[in-house]
Amino acid sequence: MQTFNKEGCQNLNSSKGKVLFQKKNISFRLVHKNTDSLIDDGKFVFKIKKLTKNKNTLLLFWNPIYVSQKFIRSRINFLTEMFPQVEFIQIRINGKQHEPIPQLNPKNQFFITPKSNANDFLTSKMPRAIILNKKGIITNGFASISSKKTHKDLKKLK
Repeated sequence: MQTFNKEGCQNLNSSKGKVLFQKKNISFRLVHKNTDSLIDDGKFVFKIKKLTKNKNTLLLFWNPIYVSQKFIRSRINFLTEMFPQVEFIQIRINGKQHEPIPQLNPKNQFFITPKSNANDFLTSKMPRAIILNKKGIITNGFASISSKKTHKDLKKLK
């Protein structure tokens, strides 16, 4: 049986838990180091660091294989209403041509270019959110847009 701590991390006493933690810790450090990663909106290439500069931001990396546009639209619209002080940026991680999600701000929708160094730190194609404060510091590197903990983390941003 797998056990989890109060943050939802697998018990580190198991060898499987230790490996999972190590992978997440390495991934977290790579995300923090690579905020210069390139993303594309179909016309221009942007650096994540520039998009998030001086802004509280939630970066949502998503893949249409694992999550629907309808779900993302619903959650992002809800979170935008609840946390107007936060910029919500959606980044498609499967590298396909940019297809904006209807009823979401197209200026906040991007995709990762095949040559982007963002591909180096995305160890999984599963959806994942990263919360950054105005100083560019990652306050949660493994957030989920449907988690109550994410709500608490977003409330802390000022």
